[in-house]
Amino acid sequence: ATGNPFLGIGRSAGGNGTGLVDGVGSKIELIGTNESATIVHVGRDGGVGLLTIRNGGNLSVSDPNATNGSGSASGENITVGRNGGNGTMIVDNASVTMDSIGSFLFVGRDGGTGSVTIKNNASFLVSDHGAAGDAGANATVGWNGGGSGSLTILDSQLTIHSDNNFAGMFVGRDDASTTGNLLVSGATAQVNITGNGNETG
Repeated sequence: ATGNPFLGIGRSAGGNGTGLVDGVGSKIELIGTNESATIVHVGRDGGVGLLTIRNGGNLSVSDPNATNGSGSASGENITVGRNGGNGTMIVDNASVTMDSIGSFLFVGRDGGTGSVTIKNNASFLVSDHGAAGDAGANATVGWNGGGSGSLTILDSQLTIHSDNNFAGMFVGRDDASTTGNLLVSGATAQVNITGNGNETG
């Protein structure tokens, strides 16, 4: 998809969506061409969504045409569970790459319930290459309005990187009714955070 691509799985009340990317060479690729964000939503606005990427498959979200300064207002994002939606994302021996000016992973946001599992030597990259002053890169597990998020990493790698800006992870953010859970388990399980000002909270 090009232009202002959007992938929604399980959108709006009563919606129930399932997506599967299975096997080496199988890929969903969203490529933006302007300043608007390129977005993946799994389970939003009361919908229920499941996205599975497995067996060497790949999900790629990028905007090679974004200009410096654009990420301060909106960047590429993958959101699992938002606004009363229930979303699940499973990355099983597969990869997710998100690279732009401003890159964000949200799990359980604004009253939604979200679960992301990265397992079996899978990789998940959240990367920002914006100039200093842009929004950077982060992963947030449980954010605002009673959101509930869970992120599980089993013998796999999550990398959060920004060339020039903040890179970080938040688990349970901004609201006393919000919950976030992070599990990193296994001899090869890693969370790597690199940027100009890193934070885990």
